[in-house]
Amino acid sequence: MYDYELWEVFKPIVDTGLSNAGVNGVLVRSYQPTSQGAASPISVAMNSISSKRYGFRKAQDVWNPANDNFDHIEQQQMETTFQMNCWSLESPNDLTQLTAQDILYIISSTLQSVATINTLAPLDMGILRITDIRNPYFENDQSDFQSSPSFDFTVTHKHTTITSTPKVEFVDLLTNPV
Repeated sequence: MYDYELWEVFKPIVDTGLSNAGVNGVLVRSYQPTSQGAASPISVAMNSISSKRYGFRKAQDVWNPANDNFDHIEQQQMETTFQMNCWSLESPNDLTQLTAQDILYIISSTLQSVATINTLAPLDMGILRITDIRNPYFENDQSDFQSSPSFDFTVTHKHTTITSTPKVEFVDLLTNPV
């Protein structure tokens, strides 16, 4: 699977988990070429930070009668790590709102849930690990302290490449007398 395919798998999972907690429409891909300005009051960003091949590449040829040729299939087990970040404008006077760390806890819980495991299993995918939530603070553009929590999660999946190999039409056997 490629990055965008992985995004299409995880976006609805994260959106559902957040929606169940009353937070809607906040997940975006980070570091996009069109991103400008400060984040909205609540924003969750996800980006790929590493991909690692695991084990050896598997290769096989399978006859494809529809195309009248062989499909050469190569698969590589992959471990792709994503980072989730959250920004939330917090008010010290409103103790009922979710903090950025709370929102990331909801997402990490959603990712390790049985529902997510059952969603990923038919896709031959899994969550390998979810790290602790880091919660550093910084001084924002309004001279207020704001948290910038994040966590990483590693997904196992297969990357598949399929190419066509034409069938052999005929063999011309030439012999040379010695």
